[in-house]
Amino acid sequence: MKSRPLNRSTAAFLLTLLLSVGSVYGAYLTYKAVGEIWGRKVPLGRIELDLKPIPVIEGTEAREDYIGEMRVYTFSNNTEVIVQLSEVSQVVLNFRSFTVKMCRPLDVIFIVDVSGNMALFMPTVKKQLIDVVDVLATMTKAPVRFGVVAFKDYPDETSQLWLTADTPKVKEFISGLTASTGGGVPQSHYLGFQAALVNFMNASTTNEAKLEIFVSDAEAGKNDSPSFEEAKALAKETAANGITIYSFLAGPEVEPEYTQLKYYGDVSDGKFVVGVNRVVSAATSDPFWMAKLTPITPFDSFYLKLANPDGYMFYIWVDFYAKAIKWEEVFVVELMANLEKAEVRPKIEVVPKGG
Repeated sequence: MKSRPLNRSTAAFLLTLLLSVGSVYGAYLTYKAVGEIWGRKVPLGRIELDLKPIPVIEGTEAREDYIGEMRVYTFSNNTEVIVQLSEVSQVVLNFRSFTVKMCRPLDVIFIVDVSGNMALFMPTVKKQLIDVVDVLATMTKAPVRFGVVAFKDYPDETSQLWLTADTPKVKEFISGLTASTGGGVPQSHYLGFQAALVNFMNASTTNEAKLEIFVSDAEAGKNDSPSFEEAKALAKETAANGITIYSFLAGPEVEPEYTQLKYYGDVSDGKFVVGVNRVVSAATSDPFWMAKLTPITPFDSFYLKLANPDGYMFYIWVDFYAKAIKWEEVFVVELMANLEKAEVRPKIEVVPKGG
């Protein structure tokens, strides 16, 4: 039985971090938000924060410090958590820069067309993908893993590397990719998406951010004949499983290649880019797995959509350039988190009698 939408409900709690030279006051906090369904109050979810000490600040220095973890559990597939910076004390006076970063664990799978017609583009593709590995691995302190799928025309031509945190192994696999045999068009895009989806389903250990980087110069096909339906269906299924697709068209802007690869990005709320020399810039700009807040004044906010009831993990960092902070000074950061927009009936825990 389908429930009526929840009334808009905001349940907030205040997270205060007292950061000082030589001493830090952390906290482990939980808060249960509640909404109303059919006149009955039920929980929307739970937010937990576990803070860690900040090392001593001495004089003028630039530094990035890990300050803790934030876990968010929601009972809805359409919930939004709003983390608001409600106060930053003495930032304007004592900091030249100050940024709060929240990073989620990230799984990335590269899907690469390795048919003969891609030979012209492969040196650039391989360099760009290896650079993506290096950049993403250094951009975040949260766990990040990579996998690779190489496809052509037929299922027995597909090869892959399962998701792993071993970046040297990933770069070695990418370096060994060779574009050979197979006609120029069409290519079996669906085989790449199919193998990547199996990789995610069997090897991914996160409910967090998942990304596919898809590269091809050809239109979609099946068994060397033009066909878009298989690839279209699997791209849609990929998106339905919370996986974002960034698609890159190697070669000129021609049809149906342009429209097909653009669909992959659009259906998953991802990106579509023409040109394989732009993979690094497109994959690392405005990353969906990292939220940054660089306050000039207080009251700045993160808006993060949550769609998985199993929970989300965020790693929180403070990145700053401090200008001659005196040892006795204390600066305060206050974050206020809200759970909103739960629109499906939440799971209600039933405790057996006597349990």
